[in-house]
Amino acid sequence: MKKATVIPLRENFLQRLAEEIFRDHFSAENPLALCQLTILIPHRRGAVYLRNYLFQLIGAKEKRPFLPPRIIAIEDFVEEVAVKLEDPPRRPLTPPDQAWILFEVVRGNSVYGKVATSWDRFFPWGIRLAALLEEMDRELVVSRDILYPEDVPREAIAFLEGLGGIYSAFDRHLGEHGFTTRGKRERLVAQRIEEAPLAQGPFYLAGFYALTRTEERIFRHLFARGARIFWHADPGDLPPLYRRWKKDWGLEIEASGSDESPSFQLHFHEAYDLHAELLQAGDILPEKIEGPDRCAFVLPDPSALIPTLYALPQGMPVNVSLGYPLDRTALFSLIEGLMRLQEGRNDHGAYYHQDYLTLIRHPYVQRLLTPSGKAVRIILHLLEEKARTYGKPFPLRGELEDLLSLSEDPERDRNFLAAEGLDLEEAKGFVRELHRHLLTPWEDVNTPVGLAAALRGVVRFLLSPFLGREDSLHDHPLENEFIYTLEDRVIPKEAPLLFAPGDRAPGPDAL
Repeated sequence: MKKATVIPLRENFLQRLAEEIFRDHFSAENPLALCQLTILIPHRRGAVYLRNYLFQLIGAKEKRPFLPPRIIAIEDFVEEVAVKLEDPPRRPLTPPDQAWILFEVVRGNSVYGKVATSWDRFFPWGIRLAALLEEMDRELVVSRDILYPEDVPREAIAFLEGLGGIYSAFDRHLGEHGFTTRGKRERLVAQRIEEAPLAQGPFYLAGFYALTRTEERIFRHLFARGARIFWHADPGDLPPLYRRWKKDWGLEIEASGSDESPSFQLHFHEAYDLHAELLQAGDILPEKIEGPDRCAFVLPDPSALIPTLYALPQGMPVNVSLGYPLDRTALFSLIEGLMRLQEGRNDHGAYYHQDYLTLIRHPYVQRLLTPSGKAVRIILHLLEEKARTYGKPFPLRGELEDLLSLSEDPERDRNFLAAEGLDLEEAKGFVRELHRHLLTPWEDVNTPVGLAAALRGVVRFLLSPFLGREDSLHDHPLENEFIYTLEDRVIPKEAPLLFAPGDRAPGPDAL
C-alpha cells in the first residue's frame, strides 16, 4: 500500500518523527538497530534536533546505549552518491568558476555584444547564466535555444537565444577537464539512481515539500524500495503541492499524532523599541528552560541578534538559527578597512593618514600583544598622537614606522611606554611587525589567489593567538563562528579560481 504519513501542524514534527522511529525500529536487545536506518531531510539543521529527541526517548528514558540512525540532508546525500558514480570523482566548481568557463564560451563572439568583450562586464551576467544552467540540470531540462524571449533585459536576449549551444559547450568543457557542478551531480544521481550504491537499510523521506525533478526521480526510486514519506501538514486540508504529489504517486494518507489544539497560553508584550523589548526579556523568560525547543526568541531582523544575546541571562545556553550577515561583523569592518587603505594610496604608494588611523583603532588590532606578551594599546595611542603631530596627509609605510622616533620630549615618551613595561625599540619593532602582516601583503594583491592569501594571513595574525585560550572559546562564540565562516566558506571561494593567473585550466572552444 502506497502511503504518506502526515504529522499534523500542531504537532512537533521532528519529535513525532523520533517517536515513530523509536516505535518501529528501536530494540532494547540490539543497540545497532537504529543505525541501519537512513533519514533524508531538507536541511542539515534538523539533524541536531532529531538526534536530541531520540536521545530523550532512548538515552534519557530507557537508559540504553544506542547508535543513532543516519540523518543526512539531501544536498549531502547527492554529493555522496555522485562521488561514487563518478569515475574518477570530479572537482565541483564554484559559481565564479562556472562564470569564467561561460565567459570563455561566449568570449569574442559578436552575437553576444559588448557584455562578452571583457571579464568584468560579463561576470555578473555569467553568475546569472550559471545559475540558470544549474536550474536546468536540477529540473532535468533538455537544453535548447529560447527564441524571442520576452520580459528580459536586452543584454540577456542573445544568451537565451543561444542557450542550447552555450549549455553544450559548457557541458563539454566540464567533461573534458574533470569538473562538475552541484546541479550536474543532481542530474547524474537522478539519471543513474537505479545503479547507485545505496544503503540497504530502510529510508525515511522527512519534511520535503516542493521537489525539483531530480529530487522527485531520486525519491521515487527510494519509495519503490520501501522508503517511508513523512509530511508536516493538515491531514484534512493538504497544501497544493502535497495534493499534486499525492495524486501523481497514487498515495493514501495516514495521520500520525493528535490534531487537537495543544493547551497553552499566548501572551503579547508590547514595547516601543528594541531596547525596551530586551529590558522586558529578563522578566519574561522562565528561570529554567528544559530543552532547546521549549523557548524561542523570534527576531524580525538579524541586526537584533547581538543585542539580544547580551541581554540574555549570563550562562544561558543558546542555539542560534538566524543567519547573521558577515558584513555587520567586526571581522568584516577590519577587512573593509584594509581594502579602503589600499584603495586610498596615491601614485607614490603612500597611505591616506585617516584610513591608517582607522585601521590601528580597530578593536582586533588594539587587543594584540607584543612578542613579550605586553598590551599594545599604549603603542598605538602614541603612534596616533605622533601621526597627528608630525605626520603627512599621505605618509609612506617607512615614514609611519619612523614616527615613534620623532619627539620634542623623548623622556616623556619613554616614561609613557615604561608604564606598560615597554621601551621604544620594542614599540618600533611591533609597528614594523604590524605593517609586515597587515600592509605589505595587501600592497601587491591583484588576483583572487592573492586576496585569499592576504585574508588568511590577516585572520591568523590577528586572531589565532587568542583562539586556543579558554576565555576566547567561552566568551566570544560568535566571533569564532565568524572566523570559521570566513576560513571555511569565503576564502576557499577565492582560491583557487580558474581565472586566477597561473591557475587557469585550458579554455573551451568558443562558440
